[in-house]
Amino acid sequence: MKRTVLVAVIGASFLTGAAVSAQVVERVWDNGSVWTIGLVDVKPGQANAYMKYVRDTALPRVEYLRRKGDLLSYKVLAVQNPRKDEPDILIMQEFKNMGFFDRGPAYLEELSRQTAGSLEAREGQLAQGRQLADPMGSMMAREIRFTR
Repeated sequence: MKRTVLVAVIGASFLTGAAVSAQVVERVWDNGSVWTIGLVDVKPGQANAYMKYVRDTALPRVEYLRRKGDLLSYKVLAVQNPRKDEPDILIMQEFKNMGFFDRGPAYLEELSRQTAGSLEAREGQLAQGRQLADPMGSMMAREIRFTR
């Protein structure tokens, strides 16, 4: 008898849970801007040289993309006391929306020409950066904006 009651109680709890989960909950958020976050491990003794490299190569691109209306903000963050195999630097870019990433290679080639002079010059900049720091990867995230 106890077993029958226990099975009935467990069964009822599953049905109640299903009824609760089937209720529609109003969405209280909307898509916001899109962030890219680059993770960088600066080589020992190269912090100042890497910061100069970032200033000299990234800021022209940042200003160009801001003028075009694609980039909303740009931040370089120094990680305090990174543990082994963690990045020293985070490079964050906030884009208006995903539209920037759908423009294709022709747009990115034009961006390199406008900000570095040529595709070859941009590739040279990237090679210079790799002498000072190792990229550890990147991620993309969309900001969530609450509607109320």
